[in-house]
Amino acid sequence: MSRLALCLLVLAFVCPSARASTPPRLAIQWPGVHVVWYDDLNLKSVIAEFETFLAIVEVPHDDATARALLALLREKFPDKPVRFAFHTHHHNHSIGALDPLAAAGITIVTTAWNLDQIRGLAGTPSQIDRSVLKIGSVFELADGTYTLRAHVLKKDRYEIPADEYMVVELPGAKALVSGCLFNKPLDYHEVVNTRKTSLAAFLADRRLDVAWIVPTNSAKGSGFEDVCSLSMLTETLEKGIKPAVEADRFASRSVEQLRAGMPALVAEYRSRTPRSYDLLVCGNFIKTKRSDPARAAVMFEVATRLFPADMDAWWYLGECRELSKDAAGAKAAWAEALKLATTDEDRKEIQAKLDGAPAAGK
Repeated sequence: MSRLALCLLVLAFVCPSARASTPPRLAIQWPGVHVVWYDDLNLKSVIAEFETFLAIVEVPHDDATARALLALLREKFPDKPVRFAFHTHHHNHSIGALDPLAAAGITIVTTAWNLDQIRGLAGTPSQIDRSVLKIGSVFELADGTYTLRAHVLKKDRYEIPADEYMVVELPGAKALVSGCLFNKPLDYHEVVNTRKTSLAAFLADRRLDVAWIVPTNSAKGSGFEDVCSLSMLTETLEKGIKPAVEADRFASRSVEQLRAGMPALVAEYRSRTPRSYDLLVCGNFIKTKRSDPARAAVMFEVATRLFPADMDAWWYLGECRELSKDAAGAKAAWAEALKLATTDEDRKEIQAKLDGAPAAGK
């Protein structure tokens, strides 16, 4: 949908709206580092264990999930209170609650921009500042037995899913909690989106000694690796579909030539990707970064032929046809999207486009 266009340039993950029905479970990942899994949600938190206290990275979903997490940690670590809670950014799969943390006396480590976005999670937003520590660059926790470093990435340097984004380095494990900057599907190397290239640039800029990357917004239950190696990121950057390369290929041919070669394009992309997401990222790159909706429409048409049940592919096809002055084609694509819509919000947005689209030829 149009509200997701920017998100589809990078890997986005939407948490299920249903509340988790199974309790969170905890497992040690490395010495001093534990992972808490929310199996129903395909999400996770990371726990850093210090000598006398704990720090949480990511408290996703909602107040009930946060309370369940805190209860689990009290059970497993009765002598170590949670003192800090970090979150990578403002999305619900990173942080979904403030009140349970504040009530437990936990310091919420965030950034100024992200705090502005999440204030509404608090019952009394004006009072939440008492529980917050705002950081602007690098923040380190160390007690002689363990060290944690939070690094802030900013939009003016990296193409990230928020104006400010935090990653958390666990030097003892040579690990980085990346939130949703890098997710590796189990069986292939997906599109090289701007989150992946930004993460690689950040690691190079800071020269961090990182061997492992922990994506907290996915798990094997959703078709992704539980923990990624740095070599996975490197290999993805080498083997994954690159939007700029695909845009250059399309730009070298006329729209008429691309359309005439549609069967060959469909066959090629069928062999290269098992998911529509890769093509949607490339299509949105062509539309927004190259300002070329006509060629983007060709990419989205390929997506609809390979993945005809993907509502977003039809939506973006309609959007690009509209921008290319093909009103009839836009309406036809949106009509297909409407058939596939599963939420009232999507149906309302698609119907609004259908009702407001100009008649063909106008």
